[in-house]
Amino acid sequence: MRRILSFVVLIVFLSNTTFCQQIPAIQDAKDFVFAQKKSKIENCAFEFAPWQAVESQNCHLNKKKFRKNKETTRLYAFFPIPDTAQHFYDYMVDNTVLVSANTPQDFRNQFKHELTAKKFPAVIICPGGSYHHLGMKHEGYQVARWFTQQGYAAFVLRYRVSSHRAHHPDMIQDLQLAIAMLKQYADAWYIDTTAIGAIGFSAGGHLVLHSGITHDNFIEKELPTAKNYGLRPNYIMSIYPVVSMEDSIAHQKSRKNLLTKKYTESDIHQFSIEQNIPDDMPPTFVLACTDDDVVDVRNSRALWQELNNKQINFSSYAELPTGGHGFGMYKNNSEATKDWNERLLKNWLDMIPAINQYPYREYFDEFFNKKRLLVMPDEN
Repeated sequence: MRRILSFVVLIVFLSNTTFCQQIPAIQDAKDFVFAQKKSKIENCAFEFAPWQAVESQNCHLNKKKFRKNKETTRLYAFFPIPDTAQHFYDYMVDNTVLVSANTPQDFRNQFKHELTAKKFPAVIICPGGSYHHLGMKHEGYQVARWFTQQGYAAFVLRYRVSSHRAHHPDMIQDLQLAIAMLKQYADAWYIDTTAIGAIGFSAGGHLVLHSGITHDNFIEKELPTAKNYGLRPNYIMSIYPVVSMEDSIAHQKSRKNLLTKKYTESDIHQFSIEQNIPDDMPPTFVLACTDDDVVDVRNSRALWQELNNKQINFSSYAELPTGGHGFGMYKNNSEATKDWNERLLKNWLDMIPAINQYPYREYFDEFFNKKRLLVMPDEN
């Protein structure tokens, strides 16, 4: 125990409510190593540049466009605590678990075995920002924190937006590439490929819905191997979303930033989600507020009506009387939106087939009430 304490200065501090284990790289995958780096984001295991991984697979990217455009795309990876609580009690100090380079090898092997034996459901998080900028903190990193507490691997997607001169199809390319990467590296990242969801806020809500309605492959040219993967999420969560491009209810800024000023009537139809719900739409959770003064609530109502008309199984709609727009998961604009994720979203996730096979919630609730985990880096 003293030997462990002697290395306390090397501890990477993680909050007492979430944890991200540094996932080992695939030693023989140069594209993975090239695209991965440590992140300065609190509790983030690593950042991943998916287009760099594509470039390293010799897919003949346009170098000039890559440098000015695709390099801005990032995945920020957050991981839950592996189910090893029963093995940690002998290594606890002040209710904190220490795992260091000096921890006995048999314990480290057990830790690795428990981690690699588990497959996590995963969620890709798309912040909003009118397709112009991204609310990475309150609609990204904070959302990831909540999902890791529920036992999910969470990936915040910094997709391309118009402030970097990006328009359609750049955004949907980034999301489809993120899904492909999660499936390509599922073994390294301990992900169940049948339980990959997507949650989006505002314009990000439109993006995740678009990924659910389209069967088009927008990245086949850049990543030919993408044809081997399904590029649609298994379940979708759309929060105070942009839905329609119709003049009467469209969010004008999002429409212009997505389609530019030169959009056509065909574009309006193609990118109005409510007009394109397929029969095989993934289960969809929609949440909006009646008093939303940014995106007209009629967007969400129109979406829900079509989900109902198509009888999309396990879909759900919640309209709260107050709360406005842009509250994320922890910014409570009203009593109505307080803990909406705990009261509404968690119950829905437990209901849908892709997720209800995972008995995570009871374990994680109990674990976070007892202790936190501090992981010390290897000496090498």
